[in-house]
Amino acid sequence: MKDPRVPMLVAAGKVEGKLEDIVFGSLNCDEASWRLRSTYMKDKLADARILSTILGPTEEDPYRFLSVKWFMRERKKSVITPLVYNRDFLVIEATGLTVDEYGVPHGYYLLHTFKHPSLPELTDLKIVRCNISLCYISRQISANRVQIFGRGFVDPGGDLLQGISDALAAEAMLSTANVAETSYAKKLMWLITQERSTNAQQRHQHAQSMAAKRCEACKKHVRFLSGSLSFCQVCGKCVCSKCTIPRKLVVDISMGGITERVLPFCFACVLEAKETPPRQVAIDTVVRSQAS
Repeated sequence: MKDPRVPMLVAAGKVEGKLEDIVFGSLNCDEASWRLRSTYMKDKLADARILSTILGPTEEDPYRFLSVKWFMRERKKSVITPLVYNRDFLVIEATGLTVDEYGVPHGYYLLHTFKHPSLPELTDLKIVRCNISLCYISRQISANRVQIFGRGFVDPGGDLLQGISDALAAEAMLSTANVAETSYAKKLMWLITQERSTNAQQRHQHAQSMAAKRCEACKKHVRFLSGSLSFCQVCGKCVCSKCTIPRKLVVDISMGGITERVLPFCFACVLEAKETPPRQVAIDTVVRSQAS
């Protein structure tokens, strides 16, 4: 299936985090979560559709997903952009967590070209279908470090220069380096929705701290023109600029596009998001949403 002229690429490295965060960061079971993941992983899509869900996640196995997808990646503008045809992908994608013969857990993410007679190439629209096969295997190698191994190729087809096609393939493989941060961003948004039920008394206390110009993290008073205060988006505490950790998160996904905003958080809530086990978040945000 692979053209012998197309190189096979191999990538390996280590990222900080937990194995389940790597798998949860890769998980995308509907078009909204797919666009969310592609934004965080800096692999933006111009158009995308989930054509068929073969296996969905369950409470017992919340990271399991097997589907047929079609998508077109967003193209970066350059001098040659008008001269190059658009590329699309028709793939079968698999995500999940499993154990090997020794009982060691591994995460996997597979992307492989899918062909079906009812889904022909869109040559009449001047769209070239790419041939792709990527496989990522991840495993926990220490308390807070995961090793990821990737292997595969991307054949853009057509008459694209070899150097450009190689760069596209390498870019696709290296995007997985952002997968742990994607999980943390998902968990941070989940914490925001969980904490929106903060009672009126707590909100009143935070408002008093804002009025008194006092940071609830370092307990220092902020003087005029020496700094600013903001409310943590999770716990609602009033924190100064030195104690604020900004995070760029996706706050809205619509047909018109994706809206990202830089939101303020305190250190304690950012740490809580990082250390929160993703399994419950996956069940709440993926499994139960699909069942409803």
